[in-house]
Amino acid sequence: MNHLQNDPLKEVKKKMTLGEKLKKARLDANLSLRQAAKLMNLKSANSIFRWEIGERVPKLENRKKLAEIYKIDIMDLIE
Repeated sequence: MNHLQNDPLKEVKKKMTLGEKLKKARLDANLSLRQAAKLMNLKSANSIFRWEIGERVPKLENRKKLAEIYKIDIMDLIE
């Protein structure tokens, strides 16, 4: 049986915006904006902040990096 089919948060995750998903994943990983930015090799946390508030959308390669850093499934970051 596929454990993803029985994910009780599946419907909640679908209703969350990408920014909300990114922020939740970062917080669940116990990372600050600054720590996440450093792991992403970004000069500042502004990009991550803008992704989380929905001002900008991360490119696919950045979503892949974030999924690795946050230890989540990349599909959670695909709208």
